[in-house]
Amino acid sequence: MHVTKRDGALDLLKWLALLSMLLDHLRYVGISVDWLYVPGRMAFPWFCLAMAANLARASAQKTEWRYLGWLLLFSAVSEIPYRLYIPDPDTLNVMPTLALGLLVARGWQDPSIMSRLLGVAALVLAAVFPERLMFGFFGVLLPLALLMGSTLADKLAQGRYRALRINGWLNLIIGVVMLLALSWFQLKKPVYEHGQETLSLVLVFTFLFGWILVNLLQAAQPLRLWAMPVLGSWLMVALLPAALPHSVVYNKTPDQFIIDHLQELQPATALLSNDLGAASALSWRLARPDVTLYNTVGEVKYGLAYPDAGHHKVDMPQVQQWMSDARKKGTVGVVMRVKGDDERAEIALLPSDGQRYEQGNIVILIFPQVTP
Repeated sequence: MHVTKRDGALDLLKWLALLSMLLDHLRYVGISVDWLYVPGRMAFPWFCLAMAANLARASAQKTEWRYLGWLLLFSAVSEIPYRLYIPDPDTLNVMPTLALGLLVARGWQDPSIMSRLLGVAALVLAAVFPERLMFGFFGVLLPLALLMGSTLADKLAQGRYRALRINGWLNLIIGVVMLLALSWFQLKKPVYEHGQETLSLVLVFTFLFGWILVNLLQAAQPLRLWAMPVLGSWLMVALLPAALPHSVVYNKTPDQFIIDHLQELQPATALLSNDLGAASALSWRLARPDVTLYNTVGEVKYGLAYPDAGHHKVDMPQVQQWMSDARKKGTVGVVMRVKGDDERAEIALLPSDGQRYEQGNIVILIFPQVTP
């Protein structure tokens, strides 16, 4: 993908990225079209793809510092309107993420000491402060991943396959190590419960054997079977969610635990949760939008800032009064994720007369109605 002159497709990509970003930001200037949030999510990957394409140009080394300078300038300038329209944001605007992504990608591409040092510094910054960057640490890595894909396409076109063969052998070794490790743990300290999770165990072994096979094929025939790892990734996406042990499912994905207790939760007139994932699962399974967030806001911080959404959150000093008022109206269902001292302090503020169900770090509490 070495581009030496102006590319109409690349220009179109840049305009599409700008358009999707503009549509996404309309909701911040009073135009209520929240559904545009979804196509607006394409802006960042399109900008990263345009960056990778620009780095792949034969003349990239002559313009990289100018490119970086413009990104840094716009990072500083755009932070002003960003903070005006989004009070108290959790992250910086998207430009610093793109600037760090440029440095990381260029550090991998250019063997000069300066580029490598800047790339490592950018990588360290992204790893240390991911919560301050829009799209986090992995957002910084996206331009690098796209540039590596472009470089791979160039090497395939030139009949150079050494990197593909190495990739195949490396993935094969990883698969064999994982297979041996799982077998050892299952014999010595079972990850899957005997007799209860047999299907999950079969699925995970099916994935590992498939992963080993497809990467062996790529290592043996890198030019003809270069896309075999895609099949391995498809096996991972298709099989691993169903192959997870119950201990992981209930700790990381509360959806199944909520399904198991739908009958107890459905009569509740009020719902409360201290975890966004659990609250989302609760809302989805009960088909109710009225879940109150307890001492957490996270990604929905901006939506909760609207005056008509304030009743959907409650803090620790308010929770006892909220619970008292809610129980006068009917049963209260609570889904809590309890991982440490902070969460134990949250649950300690709740009444002690609720019916309790617990699996892993997920706790469901059902509080009966009380007479006013």
